[in-house]
Amino acid sequence: MLVKAKIIAIIALVVLLTFSIITAVVLKVQEDRLINDKVSNAEVINKLIESSISSAMRVGNSKEVQRIIENIGKNRDIINLRVLSNNGVILKSKNKSEIGVFSKEFMNFGRLNLNKSFVRNYAIYSYKVIENRKECYGCHDSASKVNGVIELEMDFGRYVSAINSSFKRFLIIVNLIALLAVSITLSFLLSRFVLNPLGKLLKTIKDIEGGNLDARVEVDSTDELGTIGESFNKMISEVRNLYDKNLRKEKELIRVRAELEHKRKLEELNSQLEFKIKELETANKAILTLSKEIKAKNVQLSNMVDRLKRINDVGRVLSSVIESDELMRLIIKTTTELIGAERGVIHLMRDEEHICSLKYTKGLGVENAPDVIIEFGRYFKEVLSSGRPMLLANGNGSGKMAMAVPLKMKHQVVGTIFLENRASGNQFTEDELEILSTMANQAMVAIENAWLYEKVKTNYFATIQALVNALEANDRYTKGHSERVRLLATELTWQIHRT
Repeated sequence: MLVKAKIIAIIALVVLLTFSIITAVVLKVQEDRLINDKVSNAEVINKLIESSISSAMRVGNSKEVQRIIENIGKNRDIINLRVLSNNGVILKSKNKSEIGVFSKEFMNFGRLNLNKSFVRNYAIYSYKVIENRKECYGCHDSASKVNGVIELEMDFGRYVSAINSSFKRFLIIVNLIALLAVSITLSFLLSRFVLNPLGKLLKTIKDIEGGNLDARVEVDSTDELGTIGESFNKMISEVRNLYDKNLRKEKELIRVRAELEHKRKLEELNSQLEFKIKELETANKAILTLSKEIKAKNVQLSNMVDRLKRINDVGRVLSSVIESDELMRLIIKTTTELIGAERGVIHLMRDEEHICSLKYTKGLGVENAPDVIIEFGRYFKEVLSSGRPMLLANGNGSGKMAMAVPLKMKHQVVGTIFLENRASGNQFTEDELEILSTMANQAMVAIENAWLYEKVKTNYFATIQALVNALEANDRYTKGHSERVRLLATELTWQIHRT
């Protein structure tokens, strides 16, 4: 039954797949035919509207155009029906509330498909250009070639859903009936011509497995299965003859086997012992190698954990500050202390102008460094030109190392961070350079956020000031009132502070 079920299942799946492909093709053809019909209907409606508009405009009756648009737009398949100007402003529409605004559909894709009909998201869009004719010269400039554009949007999604639903139901029923008929027919044919002969063959095989070498297959056909049965019977006869011969030889070999068994066991034990010794030697070597690798991995893991902790500390500190001046001081101080350098410098440019240069020295704190370009100009120029982090020899030639990384915003180098002289006296490493690069990326994100915050803040106060000025401008008595109040408050604060 298992073979029968497999064969029927395979053929049924092939039939089902075939019917499914045919169903998909038929549904696609039906959908394409529906789309073509709806596109034709849209073009006919556009032509009808153009003709009606031309007739109404000959007598100068623009209200009749609006009435025509509204009447045609009552069709529930029509989503939008509009008459647009050349630049996309809605002049006439089935929805009067839209008149005077721009058509989003026309601005997005309609103006690129004039005098065309196309499908988009189960809706048909059709655009028809209203050409400027002689009879229109009374109301329109004769130099203009186009008076406007008719925009028509029709929905056909519900028709596609209805067709797909009913047609799919029909095709599913047909597929199930065909599948059932094929399965029943195959079941009968396989049982009659394949499974019954195979059952007899399997029964004979089980008898032979039970030790009955005289069992034979009943052959009642001349097809391939009958030929297999006859060949099987001949094979069993030969097996019986060979079995008898082997039985006699087996008795002769028992004596020889008994003599050789002891010797074979000794040799086997010796081989096993040698193999075990080699396995132990190999295992010892492997254990030593793995031990060294584990120690190296542990060191690497410890370094990675320490690196991640440093980066996390920097990110946590920087994310709490949004004022750019305070943020710049915090960046150079935190970065220098976490790396363990004696001195650090941060230099920023904005629109190719130097806007900030700060220096942090261990024990002295952060201070402005207007002469930083003179002192570190060679390093800054090298980093700004290459755009890559660098390990450098510091300027005093003492053999200690310095390192510098660029600050990038939108793939442009806008500054650099420079550290020199490890407090421990050791040289900087590639790992520390990588940590500094990661910190620089986090710092640049925080700086960019601070700049954006300041820009939003400035725009906000400028907007408030503009609104106040606009309100005060309505009355000559209140004009400039806010500015005068601000100046008086500032002067009063200054006088109070003096006293």
